[in-house]
This record gives sequence, C-alpha cells and structure tokens, in this order.
Amino acid sequence: MRLRAPRLLMISLLGLVLWGLPWNSVQGQTAVGISGEAILADQLVLLARQVLQGQGEPRPDQVVRARVLLDQALKLNDQDAEVWRLYRELCRLAGDTQGEVQALRSYIKLQPQDDVAQLALIAFRVQELQTVPSRVDLLENLLATGHTTGLSDALRSRIATMIALMSRDAGDWDRFRKYLGQAVSLDSTNSQAATLLYEFAVNRNASPMQQGQALLNLVQAAPMSTNARRSLADLLLAERAYGAASIQYQSIAQISQEPLNDWRFFYAWAVSLVGDNRANEALDLLNQVDAMMRQASTPPPAPEGTQPAEPQTQPDNSPLGLSVDLEQLRLAILEGLGQTPGADTSFGRIQKHLEAQIAAGNKDAAGLLAWTSVISNRGLDRARQILAQGDLDPNSVITQLLGGWLKLREGDYQAAAQAFTPLQATEPFAVLGLAMLKSSDDPQRQELLKQVIERGPASAAAVSALMELRRQKVVVQMTSTGSGLVERLKSVLVQISNPDPNAGRWVSLSLEMPNNTFVYLEPIPVKITLRNLSPLPLSVGPNGTIPTTLFIQIVPRRGGSAMAPINDQVVDLSTRLRLNAGEALTVDGRLDRGGLGGLIASIPTETIGLTVMGLLNPRYQPDGSVVPGMLGDKDTQVLIERRGMPVSEVNAEGWIATLDDPDRVERIRALGRLTLTAAQVESSDPGIDALVRRMAESVVKRFVDLDPTSQALVVRFIPAGDRGTALFGGALDMARRSDNTLVKICYLATQVASSQDPTLDAGLRSNDADVRKFAEAVRQSLSATASASQPDAQQFNPEQIVDFTK
Repeated sequence: MRLRAPRLLMISLLGLVLWGLPWNSVQGQTAVGISGEAILADQLVLLARQVLQGQGEPRPDQVVRARVLLDQALKLNDQDAEVWRLYRELCRLAGDTQGEVQALRSYIKLQPQDDVAQLALIAFRVQELQTVPSRVDLLENLLATGHTTGLSDALRSRIATMIALMSRDAGDWDRFRKYLGQAVSLDSTNSQAATLLYEFAVNRNASPMQQGQALLNLVQAAPMSTNARRSLADLLLAERAYGAASIQYQSIAQISQEPLNDWRFFYAWAVSLVGDNRANEALDLLNQVDAMMRQASTPPPAPEGTQPAEPQTQPDNSPLGLSVDLEQLRLAILEGLGQTPGADTSFGRIQKHLEAQIAAGNKDAAGLLAWTSVISNRGLDRARQILAQGDLDPNSVITQLLGGWLKLREGDYQAAAQAFTPLQATEPFAVLGLAMLKSSDDPQRQELLKQVIERGPASAAAVSALMELRRQKVVVQMTSTGSGLVERLKSVLVQISNPDPNAGRWVSLSLEMPNNTFVYLEPIPVKITLRNLSPLPLSVGPNGTIPTTLFIQIVPRRGGSAMAPINDQVVDLSTRLRLNAGEALTVDGRLDRGGLGGLIASIPTETIGLTVMGLLNPRYQPDGSVVPGMLGDKDTQVLIERRGMPVSEVNAEGWIATLDDPDRVERIRALGRLTLTAAQVESSDPGIDALVRRMAESVVKRFVDLDPTSQALVVRFIPAGDRGTALFGGALDMARRSDNTLVKICYLATQVASSQDPTLDAGLRSNDADVRKFAEAVRQSLSATASASQPDAQQFNPEQIVDFTK
C-alpha cells in the first residue's frame, strides 16, 4: 500500500505545441515520396518548432511566424499529417476556429481511421449548428450511417453519448434512454456512457441491485478508476459483502495515482476486513496508516548550518497519528481481540488529544471524549464530569445514547434500557446497548447483534457486533443484493475485479527504427507500437485506461563521449478510442523534427551516435529521474548513428559534381550539404580554407539559376552574420532582391537579426500578405527580445510558467 504514488509528469501547453501532437498513424497513411519540396518542407517545420521554443505559452508573434512557416511547408507538401496536426494547434492558439477545422479536415483525409480526430471534427460540426434539434438530427444521421461509412463502434458509441446528453438536457428521457443504451452496447469501455447510466440509476432511485449493476459496468469501462471502485466498494460494504468490499478497497490502494489520505477510506477498508473475519489484518492496516500519517506530518530536518524557524503556533504534543475516528476504530478492534494493554494505550492517545482540544476551547471535543469513555468503559469519572457540566444538548441523540451507555457501565440496566429503546429503530449503538444488556448465552443477544449490523453495516457499532458474533462463530449473511453482486463479480475477469498491473503487464510499448544509420537531410523515422496485453478491451487516451503520453528521450554521443542532453519530446499517441484484447495501434514518427534536428544541423561534419528511449506514461521520481508509471512501459533503441559529412577534397568534389546530377533530389541534397558544411568549418589550414571557399563559390555561382525551392533551401542553411555574408554574400544579395514568397520568408526567418535591417523594412512594405505578416511578426519578436534584455525590463516571473519538475 502506498500513501503517495509517484508524481505525474506535468506537461505544459507549450510542450504539447512543440512535441505533443499525435504523429502519423500507419492506418490510412498516404506515402510521402522524398522530393526537393519535401526536404524544404521538413526544414520549415523544424524552423517553426524552433520559433515556438521558450518558457510558457508562445507569444502571438511566435504563433504567427510558426504558422506562416507551416503554411509554406504545407504548400510544398500537403500530404504530411503531422504538420496538419501542428497547424491545427497553432490555429487554436490564434483563436482561428475556421482554420482549425480546415486543418482537422485535411488531416482526416490523410488519416481517416483516427477516431480521436474524427470525434473532434464531429464536435466542431455540432457547434456550428444553432439549435438542439438540428444538432440531434446531424448526430442521428451520423450514427445511422456510421456502420456503412466506416466509423468504428467506439466512435459511434461516443456519438450516441452526445445524443443522450442533449436529450437529457432537453428533458427527452425516452430518447435519452434509447441512445444511452446504444452507447453502452456499442462500446463497453465508454466510461462517459457508463457514468451516465450509473448517475441515472441513482437519480431515479433505482434498487441497490440496479445501482450495483451500473457500477459494475462503470468498473468494466474504467478498471483503473478509483472513483468507480470506491462507489462499488462502499455499496458492497453496505450490503454486508465484506470480503468483496475489502478486495475493492485493496485494489484502490494498488492503483491509486493520488495520495490516499481520506480517513473515511481507511475506516471503511478496516471495517470490511473485520466483517470478513480478518480483524488482525484490519489492525495491521490501521497501524500502517498511523505510521504513514506520522511520517507525513513530520517536517523535514533543517539544512545544516541553519537555525530552525520559530513555530507560528503551539505544537500539538499529543501522540495521536490517526484521526480520532480511526483511533476509536483501532480501540474497538483491540478491545474485541482481547488486547487490553493495547486498548488502554489507544484510549490514552485519544484522551490526551481530546483534552488538549478541550483546553483550546473546542466544545465538541468534550462530548467526543465522554462518548469514547463510556463506549470503551474507561475514564467514566471524566465522562460523568462532562455530563454534569451541562454543556451538551440534553435533547440530542448523542447525549441520550451517552446517558444510556453510562447507565449500562454503572450497572443501572433498567435506566439504560429506557434510554436505548426509543432509539433502537434508527441508531446502531442503541441496539448494541440493548444487546449488551442480554447475557452472552441469551439467543436474543445474537439477534440484536445482527440488527446492529443491519442498521449500520459500516458503523463503529457494527465492528463491535461483528467481532462478538465471530467469537460466537455466527456467520453474518450478505443481503440478497450483496450476494447478487458477488456472483456478478465472479463472472467477470479477475483483472477487472481485482486489478494488479504489477502482477503482469497490461500494455507494451515498442520502438522500431527501419535503419541504424542515417545521413544529413535524410529523415530519421521511428515506428511506435502500443499493444493491449490484457484479456479485456480497454479505452485509450488521456482520459482512458491505456495511457498515450510518451516521452522520447534521445541521448547523443560524439566520439564515444556523451553530449549535452536534447530536450525530451512529449508525444500524444491518441489516435484510437479503444483497443481490444491483443490489439495494437501503430504510429509513425520523425525524430529529426525536434531538438535532434537542430543538433544534427549544428554539427553536420561529425558523426553522432544516438540512444533513443521511449517512456510511456512518464512519472517523476524523488531523485528527478523519469520512469514509466502504472500501465506504462519503455523501450530503447541503441547504436543509432547519424553519419557526419567531413569536409575533404573527395567529399567536396563529389558534392560539387552532384550539382549536375539529373536527379533533382540529389542536387538539392548536395546544395544543402555544401552550404551547411562550408558555413560550419573554419580552419587556419590554407588548403581547407580554400576548399571551403570553393564549396561556397559553387553554390553562389549556381544560385541565380536555381528554382525557388532550391534557393530557399540554400538561404535556410546560410548562417546569419559575418561568416555567412563572407562566404555566400552573392547568394544573399540575390535572395534579398527575390520576388518569390518562399525565398523572402526563408531570408526573414534566418538572416534578419536587427530591426534596422533594410530587408525587414522591405518585407513590411511587400505586396505579398504572407511576407508582410511574417515581417511584422519578426519585428515584434526583435522588439520583445530587445525589451527583455534591457536592465529595467520587467522581471521574469517563474510562476507564469509550468515547472516540469513539479
């Protein structure tokens, strides 16, 4: 049992914008051939993601620049589903709903089997309609034709749920029931529909059995949901199915992702154990909770060399670790087990704690102390004193019970019976008191003890009654509802009734890279497969059972030594709503469009080794490391190599010769390699320096005759500053005078570093709307950067961003 599970890795909105968009699903993917346009499009996507880097949510100018770059990338290659997803997110950030919808439609044309995207598009279509009847008509038509148009059952189930919700809000209960039934039958993992069914059963005062069946449906839909299990466990407890209830409480402790600090949860769990004739286990549970509560409330030691802070309030010196209610329960169990010394110690803890509360002016504490005294038959003089003070309401039920139990302890059985009898119809402790008035061999005593449990099966009084009956070897029967639910639980898979992911994996993750070696301007693809290993269907996604948040960690090496780490890529694999037993979803990704792309562009001449690790459902550990969380998994690919392009006579001559290759793709690659490597190499060796200048001259000489795509690619690789100007000044002059939109945008994106640059002014006056928009965003970015660098600029506020470590 854990008091606190490993903390969930928090992902900021910026992280999702940069890396968290679902990659291209293999299903329905349109094969993208390598072309010059595709090569440049990849570079524009990488530039867009670099533009978005930074702390917090992107500024408006960042969004505009990234969006223009993606616009140009999509004009070059509109068959890239990943770019459409990123473009959709940028439209959302810009508040452009129409652009978001269009991007989503373009994506779905490439990925028609993506249920998550289909559902999002349906939601947009519904929002466009102004009236509920028109929305319902649209959804009913989609649902009726879905089986012929290829919509999955899981997606049709969500459509039916939407109709049910609208019908409920409109008060059309017949339609609500009809479509809710369809939603549940189409997909048993639809937890929203299962929740609606349970809420409907509760609100309509359905029988406990009907409510229990609805809860079982909900647990089957969301087997890792602690809320559903808690409701099921509480119902089983109320129906005296103590053993089945204890299994559910234990399951909650196993699967909980949040701290377990609700005393009512542990109280109910302990009662279920007592009811299942496992009082010693209940006592062990309470002892563990006590230890954990004490540990959690102990402040960490002060760092060495510092003075301890002065306490703001007087500390509570009482030794109570559990809540009063849990300590009272432990006292009752100890007493029932005949462990008198332990019971005395438990009562002493409660007494000391409550006396401190009374001294602090807590009026309720006095009544609680008197009650604990008479129930445990300890400290009766203090109970009499509290009653004599007259601070308790004489007409309250608790005061009447208190008086009756005090008379019972004093041996005045007639007065005790007179106090208990009027309350026995509703108060378990009154019935318990009447039972205590009977001798141990009186058959009525057993009947009264059974009535105690019937009145309050989860009450403190029931604990005493259960332990008394167990000593007499009397079996407490479940209700008919409890028996029926237990039979239903036996009929479902053990993974549902008592999930324990630690006993066997439910999900597997695998990374597959088609090649181990790559060269520059060559895509670095990875295929990610997520498989349901369990024998039951499971929902998928951020709100589903199978998690889809994936961390891609890339560790680069150069010359055998580790390099600075690359920013982790956060990927959302949500493309499906459900995976059946043994079924998998496969997603294609690109590693060279994130931080790795920037790294390999910065050192093209050297070979880089890579280790690629995928972490599904990432969780931070106390030491700062990240590991897969529950239902997570990991996989690693090693010995991946991006080969370098060293500047040598042989390589340079080969690239220059390739500029005359009849294959346009090879010519474009040669241009990129010549430009990038020449810009990166600075040497005092006259021979190398001359070779670098010859490489640059070969590019500049041909620049005027290049097509706009090739010109834009060259400009993209020329570094800003004196080095780039010295080597490629002629090409840059021609690019500045170009009338081509793509060339101008690439120049503005890579070469302009000052708001005084004449090219920026020319862009602001351009007749091309895209160029003007991009130039204005560049100007705003430069202004924001200049303002941030001023000494009197507004100080950075770290609270405005999401800290990944918290």
